[in-house]
Amino acid sequence: MAWPLGWLSDRVDRRLVISAASTTAATMLIGMLVVVPHGAYEWVLYLCAALFGATVVPSYSIIIAQVSDVVAKDELVAASGGLLLLNGIGATVGPIVAGFTMSATPRALTLHTHCRTSIDRPLGRVRPVGTHAPRGNI
Repeated sequence: MAWPLGWLSDRVDRRLVISAASTTAATMLIGMLVVVPHGAYEWVLYLCAALFGATVVPSYSIIIAQVSDVVAKDELVAASGGLLLLNGIGATVGPIVAGFTMSATPRALTLHTHCRTSIDRPLGRVRPVGTHAPRGNI
């Protein structure tokens, strides 16, 4: 899904693509929370997990593209460095928090991931959706 979401983000407002990807991921996690206790078919769980991964994995590259559209050319290296630092912090702290979450209750990891993904959705709308970042100025 990285290619189709990247292609779409080149033609539509990137913030909409980020919000749609986060909403899809959160919906799939809710789906897993709902169907797991009721003994769902395995293919439903696999479908939810596949769609979750397909929307979460390309989100970072789309966010980088959005930042490069908005930030001035002389600030691009600092902005990219800050995003890489945040990504590294998340990659370090995330497994620790996930481990504690998994020890709390069997389905707490899915709930924790849903809460984290739900945070991404509103953050995708920094500016009003009708306004576009200037493209080609970088």
